[in-house]
Amino acid sequence: MKAKLIFKEGREGEMKLDAIEGISIPRIDGKTILVYPKYKECKLLDASRIDDWKEPGHSEIEALFEDTDLCKERTDELLKLDSPAAKFVRGVGEKFNIPSLLTAGAIKKYQKEINALAKQIEGADLLPEGSYLWSCLRYYANYAWYAYGSSGFFGSNFMYGAYVVVPVAHLEKPSASEA
Repeated sequence: MKAKLIFKEGREGEMKLDAIEGISIPRIDGKTILVYPKYKECKLLDASRIDDWKEPGHSEIEALFEDTDLCKERTDELLKLDSPAAKFVRGVGEKFNIPSLLTAGAIKKYQKEINALAKQIEGADLLPEGSYLWSCLRYYANYAWYAYGSSGFFGSNFMYGAYVVVPVAHLEKPSASEA
């Protein structure tokens, strides 16, 4: 199993949501991502605010190679535009962001493992089968990128559509409190 529970220091073994930092998963580029197992289906951005977001459009290849570190900046920008998705992830914790497209794809790849661990945690959500996961990247005009793992593809749709947003953070070094 590649997905691992990461506990808060001093809370090792407590199977409650407030005792964990999240669930770590690897990405194809070797980075480790922390997924917080609380999710919300919501808009990335209200239709009335789309033109206010100055994020340029990205092709699928550009989106996949986009630096994950920029997701913090994009989440910050979206938060200033009252993005329901950005409000949700930052409500979970200041270190959490809307995922990059590559990270959203990794979440879909490891969804079964993430859900198996989340089932053990009191208060955690399960990622719904067949869900579409928002990324922090614009495709073009009114569209943003998402990952859909059941069929194994990336796509784009209107930012004002309701898809699942997953709070994620970088995990610099695996903690001694992994399970």
